[in-house]
Amino acid sequence: MLSILFMNMNVSRSSSELTMRQMTQINVSAVSEILTYDMDKIGYDRFGKINNPITFADSNKIVFKSNIDKMGSAETVEWHFDSSTQVASSSNIDIHPLNRSVDGDKTEINVGVSSFKLTYFDKNLNPTATLDEIRHIKVEMVISSKEQLGKIGGGGEYIRSPLEKMYSPKNLHN
Repeated sequence: MLSILFMNMNVSRSSSELTMRQMTQINVSAVSEILTYDMDKIGYDRFGKINNPITFADSNKIVFKSNIDKMGSAETVEWHFDSSTQVASSSNIDIHPLNRSVDGDKTEINVGVSSFKLTYFDKNLNPTATLDEIRHIKVEMVISSKEQLGKIGGGGEYIRSPLEKMYSPKNLHN
């Protein structure tokens, strides 16, 4: 009888792990889709490219100009990972907000982002911090489950799904 109970608990844990893993992977895909849309449009304008479109770039924040909505004039787009703030709706203390704003209209992306790092490269794929030399942007991100996957006897682990992607916005190439 006891072995049936443990088997049932293991099946339940496996099902929970699969569900959490699928949820984190769906969240990675959703954030990646928005990132790809924005990154591909750096420097885009309906009437030609924008000169010097990147106005700020460090390891957790990028600010650039783009006609992101393809209407009117170019907007200022900002992506910022705020590692100093925890997400209140999670028991995972490693989760922080990823903020996206367009002309100051901020959207907080709370899908379990536990790390987010931007690295910038020049035309020869050498790392650079010089704004007008940036031609490629690498994003490294990890999304974690908001709750622990429990273990018998207490404790647990968070499910993590990584993303690493290199963007080469065509409007950054001369």
